[in-house]
Amino acid sequence: MQAKYSLKILNLSRADFQAKRSLLVDIYISAYRSMPMYAYNKRKSVKSYLDWLYKGDPEGFFITEVGEEIVGFIACHAGWEDYREGKVCEIHEFAVKREFQGKGIGKTLLEKAIEYALLKNHKKITLWVGEGNGRAISMYKKAGFHTLYKAGIWLRMKKEIP
Repeated sequence: MQAKYSLKILNLSRADFQAKRSLLVDIYISAYRSMPMYAYNKRKSVKSYLDWLYKGDPEGFFITEVGEEIVGFIACHAGWEDYREGKVCEIHEFAVKREFQGKGIGKTLLEKAIEYALLKNHKKITLWVGEGNGRAISMYKKAGFHTLYKAGIWLRMKKEIP
């Protein structure tokens, strides 16, 4: 299903990121409410994690807004070194506010991440996803990702970019 909303996908300056970080923490917590085993569960930990994501590749940190409301984000790292795959564009985090899930917003953010990987001249994009996160796994497979292997409760997935 395509998004029924007028979406904007934006990068944030460092100052905007810091000003909006509390909202991003709320989105992260909302997105993982039904899957706490795959998430940081304390606000302080989520805040530190978001700081790490943004610092890793500010150009690869995208938010999406519906109207003026931030409803999701995706964090990519274009300079990531995977010990098996070599240099990749890594999707480290992906969260959509719970009430906006299933409306095409995640698909739009994922397309933006793939576009970013291409912009940075990558031939592959990779990610980890919780093995029980069927909705996300299905979306990734529809977008052309395939499972490489399992490690604990996580699946390693990759998409070759033509």
